[in-house]
Amino acid sequence: MHPNLLIALCIVLWGVWGLSSKLSNVHNAPVFVTLATNILYALFSIPLLWKLKEDSTRINWSFSAISWIVLTGVVGVSSKLVFNQALSKSPASTVIPATSIYPIVTAVLAVLFLKEKITMVQGVGMLLCMAGVWLVTSGR
Repeated sequence: MHPNLLIALCIVLWGVWGLSSKLSNVHNAPVFVTLATNILYALFSIPLLWKLKEDSTRINWSFSAISWIVLTGVVGVSSKLVFNQALSKSPASTVIPATSIYPIVTAVLAVLFLKEKITMVQGVGMLLCMAGVWLVTSGR
């Protein structure tokens, strides 16, 4: 599948996911929504085991590699819980745009810890994204 089509599909799926997350939090407590969706993520991920086998993907079982996976899981569950708490207290039209700029945090951390570079154009783009989120979320 063409990369642009994959990106478009991902955007649509994340958009539907945002709406379904809000509706889930309308009907249940954020802690339960986080628990239930994470269990479902795990169950729906089981078929990926066959994909790993099919691709003959080698898994790195080193302490370092597994530690990063564990950290990713802990941070992911924590952020999902905080996200669900926010959705239960605020409109999806505020929470989703505001949290959508998380890649800026990733980019800044990559500069600090991975010594990656951000170009002037990328920096301006990030500032515009933050300005756009401010416009979207402050216009109540």
